[in-house]
Amino acid sequence: MIAKKDELLQVEQEFDVLLCWMDNKPLKAGNKYILQHNCKTIRSVVKNIEYKLDVNTLQKEYDFEKIGLNDVIRATIKTAAPLAYDTYKTLQENGGAILIDETSLVTVGACMIQ
Repeated sequence: MIAKKDELLQVEQEFDVLLCWMDNKPLKAGNKYILQHNCKTIRSVVKNIEYKLDVNTLQKEYDFEKIGLNDVIRATIKTAAPLAYDTYKTLQENGGAILIDETSLVTVGACMIQ
């Protein structure tokens, strides 16, 4: 990626995301997916789930049973190789990503990198 020297990108293998789950199969920490960030695809794992966000009240739920369709969560994702990105708040075009199921190649999640 090309960036100005005073606006350098973050390069990490592990980062936090707000994720909207878009699959009927529940999300579980430890599941592996393909992360697509711009035109780059990279193997990744949802390392842990910090909380689930109640979309009606915006309250954080730390005690939840499962993550299902249309749930919004804060999670940590670890990638197989370093990824250059901006946070979604800084630059939306470079701070968003999607999760793709490795076997069906269906998009299962939309991420905003924190």
